[in-house]
Amino acid sequence: MKASATADKIAPQTAQFLQGFEPSLFFMLAVADHNSEPKQSFRAIPRPLSDVSSGNHTHTTIRRERTVTANPFVKNCFDSVVSEDVESTLETSSLAYVHSGTTTKHFRGKKKRRKTSETLEIKRASKLKLVKFLGELKQDNYADSMSKCGERWSAMMCGEHIASKIPFHRCNIRFCPVCANRRASRFVKKYLAFVAAFIASNLSYKPCLLTLTQKKIKGESKKEARARILKSFKQLIRRKFFAEYFAGGIWAGEVTENESGNHFHLHLFVFRRKFIDAKLLKAEWSKVSPGAKNLNIKLIDSLENGLREVIKYISKPIPAENLTLQSVKEILELKGLRMIDTFGDFRNFCRDYELPEDEESELVGSDKPDFVAGECCPHEGCGKPLFERILTDVELIAFHRRRERRE
Repeated sequence: MKASATADKIAPQTAQFLQGFEPSLFFMLAVADHNSEPKQSFRAIPRPLSDVSSGNHTHTTIRRERTVTANPFVKNCFDSVVSEDVESTLETSSLAYVHSGTTTKHFRGKKKRRKTSETLEIKRASKLKLVKFLGELKQDNYADSMSKCGERWSAMMCGEHIASKIPFHRCNIRFCPVCANRRASRFVKKYLAFVAAFIASNLSYKPCLLTLTQKKIKGESKKEARARILKSFKQLIRRKFFAEYFAGGIWAGEVTENESGNHFHLHLFVFRRKFIDAKLLKAEWSKVSPGAKNLNIKLIDSLENGLREVIKYISKPIPAENLTLQSVKEILELKGLRMIDTFGDFRNFCRDYELPEDEESELVGSDKPDFVAGECCPHEGCGKPLFERILTDVELIAFHRRRERRE
């Protein structure tokens, strides 16, 4: 649809802001006569046409501001909000537009990234509380091993920067906050080669991130919530409808807890065969999971970042303030149960595909130092010689805090 043809169908006062858009981005857009009663307000901020490349369209940010009235036959066109690169100052909106058969969700600006010292403090507080509750539950082996995990570190540093650090002891317990990042990285390494090979086998597949939620049931344990959503998920992927649009993928489970009870939801890295309307997918999910309200699907442009986005949920440390004796007891009940797995055609592919020897050897994780004493500091503009220093977890936090204050 050409921009000029589109402009003829809309109110005169809205034609001006359409001129900066790439015509191929529009799937459908129509606005009723400007004398109609206003129903929605928005302002579209166009991006230069040079930013739009074939196959990777630049999204347009939409904000509430200007009064426009949508035609009845396209009122469902604006059902979710789009943005990929959003300035932190922009506000969210309840509107959307559809382009090239894809609809993506808008988010409230860029999240403020936590400082390293804050992250380390959160992990340490969570670990200490877990150790306390594990002791009360008579899980002495877990408690002893986790208490030593990340207590002392061998840091390769120049005095101003830390080039690398390795803990003297790792517990490798699934819910340990100190081991979380390493565990996530190992899963990414494990699946990344399979994902790249699967995409190469069929270039028409589009990798997407899909989130499935379910209705909360008060008093339900984490184990029961997991069993319930996986039962619904298995019913969904067995349907012809799902196989028509998706070629399998990877699922990872996340459980959160608040006053209303445990909430277990699935984060999926899926391979889309062809475009699917999010409303249609949500309707199918509601059939197998009654009461489910939220569903989100979006395309990704980086396989590794997409995998990390999914896998981070199974390794995300539980904040100390959310930990209770009962919640730790329920976490222990999940022992031996999968929190991540493959499904569909991708599962069969992983079973038959043989990794090259060099890639297979990289899957065996190790804590070998990245640098040795005497090498130059890798930080830009530094170049000082590195030396080894033993730091406790408290000293490590204090070092990063001092560094952040100077910056």
